[in-house]
Amino acid sequence: MTPPTTSAEPGTATPAGRLGAHLAGRLVGGDHVEVAQDGTTFVDYDATADVVLALRTLGEQDEAVQRATRFLLQPASVDAYARGVPYEQGAAAYAEPLAKLLLIARFDQAEHADPVGGADGPE
Repeated sequence: MTPPTTSAEPGTATPAGRLGAHLAGRLVGGDHVEVAQDGTTFVDYDATADVVLALRTLGEQDEAVQRATRFLLQPASVDAYARGVPYEQGAAAYAEPLAKLLLIARFDQAEHADPVGGADGPE
């Protein structure tokens, strides 16, 4: 069983644009990747993070990047991806997911930061 996909913004005619459109089209509901195993569908947080980082690297599909970033940075997503909730019983923290989430959060923070000196520029 293949999880459903969504349509993405049309990419540019470049290889990066076509790849970006393909990757964004893998985002179910426009914000995450799902995998199916034995008839059960799961969110694949790691693949979702990889798609966000790949789209940022390509400079493509800004809307998909923003939607998937918001999805990944929700507290429930962070707990599931980086801490193994609800499967881990103790205080778990996984280095690779935490590193990817930190990169994604920093990119998002930098993207939404005010330019130097605010909207009017430096004084």
